Amino acid sequence: MTGRVVGGAYRIGELLGRGGMGEVYAAVGPSGEAVAVKFLHPSHAESPEMAARFRREARIAARISSPYVARVLGAGKDRTGELWIAFERLYGESLEACLRRERTLGLATVSWIVDHVLQGLVAAHAAGIAHRDLKPGNVFIEEGTKRARILDFGVSKLREPGVETQHPHLTATDDSLGTPAFMAPEQMDMASEVDGRADLYSAGVVAFVALAGALPFSGETMGALAHFKRYFPPKTLAEVTGTAWSPAIEGYLRRLLEVRPDDRHPDADAALREWRRVRAARS
Repeated sequence: MTGRVVGGAYRIGELLGRGGMGEVYAAVGPSGEAVAVKFLHPSHAESPEMAARFRREARIAARISSPYVARVLGAGKDRTGELWIAFERLYGESLEACLRRERTLGLATVSWIVDHVLQGLVAAHAAGIAHRDLKPGNVFIEEGTKRARILDFGVSKLREPGVETQHPHLTATDDSLGTPAFMAPEQMDMASEVDGRADLYSAGVVAFVALAGALPFSGETMGALAHFKRYFPPKTLAEVTGTAWSPAIEGYLRRLLEVRPDDRHPDADAALREWRRVRAARS
């Protein structure tokens, strides 16, 4: 793989990592810029569903223009038949990796991470895109900066008025997509029908976990989690950590974690504005 040029522009370097969908390699772009290129695993390329999902990730992510979303530079099929997506290369670690090491983060750090995640969601939702898998593993903290980026739009949903955007092979399986611990209740019922307010719920769980080091719900299985989310209020930060928290912070997270989408913030922009008011009140 090393030394190959894909898309006539990206020279492949060392392997950066492997995942369920494929492999990611370091690469150098046409102007010498650092790039990361993701290849769909050949075994998945034989599946029309997986190939369609991979292509959709590139198409959807490329529609979003935000400093808080990893930028897609190009995508295509190599001469060997392998599907690839080129992203700007980011240096740092995921929020998941950070929390494995630190367990919790201080409110000052979580404040800007949540702010950036919400800004990324504002841009995604403005483009008609619901992420549907926001979790610590898909939030990247750039090394040496105070910037967080949203990654991985592989299970996202693109909605355009009057346009059918779902691939026929993806419609049924979309109902089981996402990560249960971070899913909104309605996504556990019918993922194909959710809108951006499901992402706000997930952002609330991400913020809670970063502050408390634990989920605001009980349940080891998807069924138990779904039952708790639908019929019980989420735990408070105080209940999980044993220390008092600002009523404004507790109230903000409680609203993001409302069972009914209509009881959450109406959109990511409103959630961002309120988050900034809560932060300013503590300054």
